[in-house]
Amino acid sequence: MSILNGYLISILLLGFFIIANSLYGQEKEDVNEDGVENIIDALMIAQYYVGLDPPGLNSALADVDSDGIINIIDALKVTQYDVGIITKFLE
Repeated sequence: MSILNGYLISILLLGFFIIANSLYGQEKEDVNEDGVENIIDALMIAQYYVGLDPPGLNSALADVDSDGIINIIDALKVTQYDVGIITKFLE
């Protein structure tokens, strides 16, 4: 393996580590990353779903039900959590 390949692999691994580390401990449904999963997060997900680009939205955290699609169901789940209808999200 050449030195260049070694550097490229190291850079890729470092990038993966940084991304994984930034999401570690972050609640998936806290899309504005303020430390609270609430109706504001639900609103931001709904805005994203209809084509708006709400400032501060981390779309990587918006697929609450882990179906591979960010849609109004994700916003509904966060709303249900906020008002106490559900107590946890799918793992």
